[in-house]
Amino acid sequence: MNEAQTEAIANADAHTSNAALPTYSELVEALRRLSDTYDRYSATGRRHQPAAVQATALLNRIPG
Repeated sequence: MNEAQTEAIANADAHTSNAALPTYSELVEALRRLSDTYDRYSATGRRHQPAAVQATALLNRIPG
């Protein structure tokens, strides 16, 4: 990641955090966790509760 991208993400994180919204970094991390979880557990049908709780908590912060 170059300097401009790093700065853009930091700015986005600051603005969304100040607005009580999930930050870009939080959303990316949640997507990574869900993706990893899906890859690990989809074949067995098992669910990974902490990842689901994290994603739900982030989604609940988005006004709708």
